[in-house]
Amino acid sequence: MKNIKEIFLAASILGIALLFIISIFIQPKEISPNEISQKNIDEKIKINGILEKITEKETLSYLKLRETNLTIILFSPKKNLQKELKQNSSLEISGKVAQYKGELQLNVENIKCLSNC
Repeated sequence: MKNIKEIFLAASILGIALLFIISIFIQPKEISPNEISQKNIDEKIKINGILEKITEKETLSYLKLRETNLTIILFSPKKNLQKELKQNSSLEISGKVAQYKGELQLNVENIKCLSNC
């Protein structure tokens, strides 16, 4: 019985360590918004930028970052996103690159405000 407990304990510790190592490697790749191209379609990426403008619609919001023409879309956003994120906020945005009507866009999965929030 004691051996079984030791085996389960060792397997649990090994499993937790393995999950930790895997989580390091599945982080989205950090890339400049201006470097995003067709080869990044369906990739999860992370970008940083300064918020220039938010356009809120009923079911989605568009974010415009300074110095990029990339379309950044937040589906099912919180109401009044403009109250949470201010113009000139420094943001870290992660999401999946997609193509819609021939244009590249970033479908947001997570937004983190780094400064000037």
